[in-house]
Amino acid sequence: MQEQVSNKLSALQIDEEQMLVPRDYLITFVISAQLGIIQHWIETDLQRSPEEVAAIITRIASRGPLGAISIEEQELQGKKSRKNTEEDKSAKNARFG
Repeated sequence: MQEQVSNKLSALQIDEEQMLVPRDYLITFVISAQLGIIQHWIETDLQRSPEEVAAIITRIASRGPLGAISIEEQELQGKKSRKNTEEDKSAKNARFG
């Protein structure tokens, strides 16, 4: 598993000097996350099919943990953010007229 992740990183031809974290820590993180999902699947009595679990792992691995949040959740967060920005502007205008 470590070799597969390492090979995929090598295929991306990323300059390790440019990486935000050391390569070995990134590899460890990815592997631990995947094994954690498999452990959770086992602990929940294999309620999902192996194909579903593989798809979950693939989605999270390709989009990242935050990117794997549903579209609806992202839209909701965007609406909250826009609302907060509008409230901030209103409050600022009230203070500084």
